[in-house]
Amino acid sequence: MKVPINDYNFIDLDAPTLPAKEIINEETGVVQWAVWCKHCQEWHYHGRGEGHREAHCSKLTSPYAASGYNLTLSRQ
Repeated sequence: MKVPINDYNFIDLDAPTLPAKEIINEETGVVQWAVWCKHCQEWHYHGRGEGHREAHCSKLTSPYAASGYNLTLSRQ
């Protein structure tokens, strides 16, 4: 399911765009998008939908901590 960009889902043109992969929790059936953070070497999980997100970085020096990032669904 593709969520359109609107008042709730927006793109920050100053933030980087990262590819996300859609995952489904087998126990709960909840769908999330996961993005690999090269700065803290961890997966960050977000609700599905393209647009800007705050980073969940554990590394405070990560540039994502200040800017966040835009998610786009990876086609791979």
